Amino acid sequence: PGKGRLTITGAGSQAELSARVARSRCLALAQQLRFPVDTLRDMDWHIHVSGPEGPKDGVSLGLPVVIAMASHLSGVPVDARYAFTGEIALSGEVRSVGMVEEKFLACEREDFKRFWLPARNLSELATLDPSALGGCEATPVSTDVSALRQMSMISSKT
Repeated sequence: PGKGRLTITGAGSQAELSARVARSRCLALAQQLRFPVDTLRDMDWHIHVSGPEGPKDGVSLGLPVVIAMASHLSGVPVDARYAFTGEIALSGEVRSVGMVEEKFLACEREDFKRFWLPARNLSELATLDPSALGGCEATPVSTDVSALRQMSMISSKT
């Protein structure tokens, strides 16, 4: 509970904007998340973006923040072996981002199970040598709603 404040630390200006859009998306999806919109509107959030090289910046923080917020609101945990990237539009579209190949390879290195990425970025992974890859599965998504449905955070009936 609070006054609807959003505090973001450890993030640059683009990442901060992405977190604000993610909060707006959660407000728009409150009913589907089975969470009272009035309570959500007044909820305070503190998002800290951590990383070894100082502040993180970029629009690719949008999808991870939507997923984290929706997980909290719905009570459905996210597998810690999942990674996410993607810009979120106010419409919920997951837009393409840069450096997807590098992000996927980092997921491979760290033994992540699944890498959720914008559907439009999937073709960039086609250049990777399949024999060098481990068990990380690339999961393309075109909207935040489709990702949330796949993780059972919202019903497929809504």
